Amino acid sequence: MFVLLPKFLVPSLAILTAFCISLAVWFSISGSSVALAQDAPPAQPTGLSASSEDFHSITIAWDDPQDDTITGYQILRRSRDGDTYGDGQGAAEFVAIEDDTSSSETEYSDNSVTPHTRYVYRVKARNSAGLSERSAMPTPRHSDLRTSQLG
Repeated sequence: MFVLLPKFLVPSLAILTAFCISLAVWFSISGSSVALAQDAPPAQPTGLSASSEDFHSITIAWDDPQDDTITGYQILRRSRDGDTYGDGQGAAEFVAIEDDTSSSETEYSDNSVTPHTRYVYRVKARNSAGLSERSAMPTPRHSDLRTSQLG
């Protein structure tokens, strides 16, 4: 069965069809780029610092990366034993002491330290896409860290 359309409707139909196809392609491309942005790991934490009130704990803090997708943080630590010059040569590997804080808090207390042991800390932000790059080297909040020196 054929439907006869008046001549003035045919060009309008062609334009409307082209518009709908263009719109569908645009939504398809836009939707993909939005999905990719949500699937990216979060920004890395910055401004890592450490302080200690006694020989049995170190509190580390960092600046909020201002990323609403963050669901928690991974806390990494290594001993500086064998790291004579603070350059990482001869030092132990970083170990996750807290795999996921499950919190957006930007402070963590490490209560598993050994007195008179030097430690280095790193922090990674976590979201549904994975982990960020690790934070930069921490800076002590005050010059006398009783539990450890940070390098």
